[in-house]
Amino acid sequence: DPDIDIVINTSSEHMPNLKEIIKDKQYKPKCLFALQSNNMFHIEDHINCVNNEQELIENSGLSKIAYSGSLDMPNGYKRFMVIGYV
Repeated sequence: DPDIDIVINTSSEHMPNLKEIIKDKQYKPKCLFALQSNNMFHIEDHINCVNNEQELIENSGLSKIAYSGSLDMPNGYKRFMVIGYV
């Protein structure tokens, strides 16, 4: 839907990079993307883990970053979040 204003994906580790998903889509320039991933590479269906939020930014193709950060999880791994525009 080209009229979408925001896309939220809290489990990017289960999907291809955002660049691949949206290459043929026509999102509005003001469409905001909020993405999360983690560094749990050992889980079989985690096909798109990252080591840090900068890697998530690069893999997503977002260029105008409004927020990036990480959260230490109780299991010893990290969760990364990036919010921005394509």
